[in-house]
Amino acid sequence: MTFFLLDERQIIAVSKIDKHDKGIAEKLQGLGSSSISMRLGCVAVLNRKQEEIDANISFTEMRRREKEFFQTNPAFADVPKKFLGSDELIKKLVVIQQERIRSTLPQVIESVKEKLRQAQEDLKRIPAAIFTENHARIAFNEILRNYRTAIEKRSQGDYEIDIDKTSDKFDPNKSAEWDDRIAFHLKMIMKYTSKKIHDIFSKFSAQEHSANAVRSIEQNYGGGLPNFPSTNIVQQLYQPYHKKLEAPCKYLVNWVENYMIRCLEFILDKVLPNEATFKLYLGREISKIIRNVIAQSKEKCMENVEQILKMEEKVFTVNPQYMKTFNDLKKNAS
Repeated sequence: MTFFLLDERQIIAVSKIDKHDKGIAEKLQGLGSSSISMRLGCVAVLNRKQEEIDANISFTEMRRREKEFFQTNPAFADVPKKFLGSDELIKKLVVIQQERIRSTLPQVIESVKEKLRQAQEDLKRIPAAIFTENHARIAFNEILRNYRTAIEKRSQGDYEIDIDKTSDKFDPNKSAEWDDRIAFHLKMIMKYTSKKIHDIFSKFSAQEHSANAVRSIEQNYGGGLPNFPSTNIVQQLYQPYHKKLEAPCKYLVNWVENYMIRCLEFILDKVLPNEATFKLYLGREISKIIRNVIAQSKEKCMENVEQILKMEEKVFTVNPQYMKTFNDLKKNAS
């Protein structure tokens, strides 16, 4: 006995029917306690015997013999035709197949349409093929334009605000927290550097240092006029603090160099199309340019820092706050 299972629908093909049991007619129709009732019922078929297989009896001949068997066997005299023969089994299977196609074909068609729409969307995202030098120039200019626009927006503070990323304190040493908010990070590193410089000068005019400063001035008046100390005295008092200025100034330049390289390469990666075959090569070449230009800018900045520190070394000629600072020291000491 062979079962054909089709989803929740089942049909039973009863083989070797020539060796049937008593009461086969009722069992085929799903009648009686010992029968199995199926929605599609059962179909009895006559298989070839071994001697018929050895004799190479054709399927056409077997169908004729099967038909004759059911017509002449009294056990099947009262069994409706739809339960007997290979032809009836084929008819049932064809009906099941047709119903299956009718029920599933609309879903299959919609699924194919959805896949087609998705493929068309994916195709639109693929950059146009570049076959000529002019096409390459157009694509390159488009990338540079998008890149420049992205950098300008971030430099002007035009970026998405993520509330979850807010922190209580800016730590320039935590490079893992760097992102592409250029305006924000440059502002914070400037505030950080300004505070470092302010802390240096605040010690110069601090109350606890004023008495020692005044004593040093009084002990080194030399032959000058009263209340007009030698410029060399104040210059020497200022020198220890001036030497501390170099560290935060150069730290600022180095920090900006590292941050801008990381940030510009990050933005570049977002601007370059992921599907473009030239992304890896072009990104690598532009990164070289970024690093080279920033290195040159850093060199110029360091030259300017050295020049400004050299100018600020002469406190009397450059710093207009000398007399105010000097008077504040005297006032605090008295």
